[in-house]
Amino acid sequence: MTINTYNNLVAKAQLEPATYRASFQANGDPRDVRFLHVLQGTDLNGARDQSQIVRSIAGTSYEGAVVHQHAVLFKRELNAAASSVTYLVPSDTQTHIVTGLAPATGYTVSTLPIGDQVQVTLTQGGSQQTDSAGVLQF
Repeated sequence: MTINTYNNLVAKAQLEPATYRASFQANGDPRDVRFLHVLQGTDLNGARDQSQIVRSIAGTSYEGAVVHQHAVLFKRELNAAASSVTYLVPSDTQTHIVTGLAPATGYTVSTLPIGDQVQVTLTQGGSQQTDSAGVLQF
């Protein structure tokens, strides 16, 4: 991560109150890279919520994160069909948001407790309906 002051940058909007800009790039010019940034506003000495990476273990390849008991997952390959996906999250995860599914389509959500985690499997065909953008929240 690189932090630049706006004094060294040429593009700054009129009346822009920000004084810094963060830019991110992968070192070594990798062929395949993803960035998922979790931004949380806190007081100077405020506690931050912990985040945890989530990756699918079966079905379509997904990646995401769990923050403050909320899981959000994104498809690794934009054009890959997503008829099923299985992933593990902490057992206290309350909200799941899975993107990149078929729009306006029903999915079956199955859960299986495994120690302090829960295995979640989504399978196309069921009563949990995605929205018009292919996002399922449960």
